[in-house]
Amino acid sequence: MAGHSTMLGSMPQGPLRLLILAAQYFPAVGGSEGQARLLAREFARRGHAVQVWTRRLEAGHARSETLDAVLIRRLGPILGVGPAALERLIFVYELYRRLRREASSFDVILANQLQYPAVAATLACRGRGLPVVGRSSASGPQSEMLRPEWTFRVQRALLTRYIDHVVALGPVTRDDCQAAGFRASLITLIPNGLEMGPVAPPRAPTPPLRVVWLGKLRREKRADLAIRAWRESGIEGELRIVGDGPLLDSIETLVREAETATGSVRMVGLVNDPRPELASAHVFVQSSDTEGLSNALLEAMSSGCGIVATDVGETRSVLGGLGVGEAPRGSYVRAEGGLLVRPGDAPGLAAGLRALLDDNLRASLGKAAEARCRAHHGLGEVASRYEELFARLLETGRGGRAA
Repeated sequence: MAGHSTMLGSMPQGPLRLLILAAQYFPAVGGSEGQARLLAREFARRGHAVQVWTRRLEAGHARSETLDAVLIRRLGPILGVGPAALERLIFVYELYRRLRREASSFDVILANQLQYPAVAATLACRGRGLPVVGRSSASGPQSEMLRPEWTFRVQRALLTRYIDHVVALGPVTRDDCQAAGFRASLITLIPNGLEMGPVAPPRAPTPPLRVVWLGKLRREKRADLAIRAWRESGIEGELRIVGDGPLLDSIETLVREAETATGSVRMVGLVNDPRPELASAHVFVQSSDTEGLSNALLEAMSSGCGIVATDVGETRSVLGGLGVGEAPRGSYVRAEGGLLVRPGDAPGLAAGLRALLDDNLRASLGKAAEARCRAHHGLGEVASRYEELFARLLETGRGGRAA
């Protein structure tokens, strides 16, 4: 392929020219956006020439800038009128046209999600020897693999037929991809990665218990469920809701209603760096109805928090709970690195919170969670696995897969 570095063994000899495509990118905030930025920054640190092409979301966002040694190009119009779908459609058309013109400037394309940027890249690069890899960043009913809307069905039909390779976050995501029609031979498991800080120091004993919920205030993240569970638990301490989003007003109303004689709830808002909040917390609570591989969960694991989490997406496998069985209603099961409860089960979350009042149990689970995170989710190891995948695709000429 024109411009590609010489290959030696299973790794490229010299830097790659890597293009990352993202429907949204910084300053947009979210797990998928955050993971894309971490990967882009790490690839650039390793000497690769990295560009990110994304959709321009606001008029104040620069069309081109360099951030983290990565060139970011924002495409598409800000119409201000008409449906948002029209802006997305124009973005896809512009992305397709630019890729047709500039594909030879890159060695590999990594699409951050199996959605419309991946479709544009797959169609634009067919037959051109340029591998297009799509990262499936979610699992479950809200993922791009299972959503029933016609737009997602069309995307899946095109991608299952033409894309060169798919990265799944874990076994659940892999199964969803296979159920959607991707061949097993086209799927590689690479989890989300995290920049690791120093080993977490021991927490102070309880009470009072300090609990953190971290995420976007969206319906599927179920901050309301965490607040209900906290209220039902009757624990002395504080639940801190860290994040922002479209449900802010309704969550603030729940917070005012959830004050009890012993436990309080505090809205912290959006923070640039959640690590100080997690470092001072005893427990992290995940209450989502659906997840892929939660970056907030990984942050909590790396901080050594005790964890109680709904059993959704890759949470069970990440916490080392494969094979432990399903939690009974109103209770929990113990994984290696945390407690698992059924989604939507406020009494189960409350039971898990009460169990984590035990200093020894909480310390044991937190230590195991931190060890698992460091062993499997270090950003350097994750980036190396992507490099190995890219090298394998380039060696075997897997680019522009035919129909």
